[in-house]
Amino acid sequence: QLGAMNRMRELKDLSLQSKWRLAAAYAITGRKDVANELVFNIDDKVDEYNFNNDTYGSYARDEAMIMETYLLLDKTDKALELAQSVAKELSSDYISTQTAAFGLIAMSKLAEKMGNTNIEVDWTLNGKAMNAVSTPQPLHQIAIVPNKKMDISITSKGTGKIYAQLMGRTQPIGDIQTVETNEASFNLSVSYVGLNGNPLSVSSLRQGEEFTAIVTVNNGPAQAFTDLALVQIFPSGWEIYNERILDASADNGAGKYNYRDIRDDRVLTYFNLCAGQSNTFRVRLQAAYRGTYYLPAVSLQAMYKPSEHARTNGTWVKVEESLIEK
Repeated sequence: QLGAMNRMRELKDLSLQSKWRLAAAYAITGRKDVANELVFNIDDKVDEYNFNNDTYGSYARDEAMIMETYLLLDKTDKALELAQSVAKELSSDYISTQTAAFGLIAMSKLAEKMGNTNIEVDWTLNGKAMNAVSTPQPLHQIAIVPNKKMDISITSKGTGKIYAQLMGRTQPIGDIQTVETNEASFNLSVSYVGLNGNPLSVSSLRQGEEFTAIVTVNNGPAQAFTDLALVQIFPSGWEIYNERILDASADNGAGKYNYRDIRDDRVLTYFNLCAGQSNTFRVRLQAAYRGTYYLPAVSLQAMYKPSEHARTNGTWVKVEESLIEK
């Protein structure tokens, strides 16, 4: 679409990001002269800004795109300068899928530009020598079984630069008293009611007892959010009523969410929330099997800005013998 690209190039007040992305498009079509002219003497650093709901943008993602443009223009030295900040962002606690994707694309293209040298690595885990790594691929992943102690040592045996990153995911367990929550954005509350609508304690339930989990999400006045993910994981002794099948008219918050995924042990709800808005979601449950179980935390997260999140505490619950059982 060279015609559209040329018309776009003539527009006034093109953003920094637009100029760099347009330059990348020209470079791909073989017009590196036009691309270089477009980005001549303009900044390659992007100021930090709040997450953009319309473009899923972040400053780190934008810098990764600029890095990719440098590589398309054969300016590897310039790309290497940006690679440090992009790699740092990829190693941060919270990154969006957009930032991760474009960051990894840029880093993999840099690896290709740097040559075809193999990754040659010796590494140890808790003092024990592990299988050496030797691969021509620019990226190599190793799955490690979680342990209380994770002492890892890596030694490069090759000629090229390598970057190592340790990543892990956890699910809170045990009696958690304090949970980090970004209260500036979200307020998350969970309650339970019986079939009569009265409040119910789930610390001890009777087998066969039916009840409803009610989650209320309040958004602060500062910012609207799209693509929020609410995760409710339930004890294995509870059963979830799939009300889309059993009762299509049930008041479970339908219409307030974009999509709901009901599985054996959890309900995943995806929705948008305007600034200052409050939404309530319901899940109907039954205490099915006797025993003591752990009820995990309920969590809420902005899918493309994970630093915006909220979480409740987890707790232990019991399902006891039914009163009518003999």
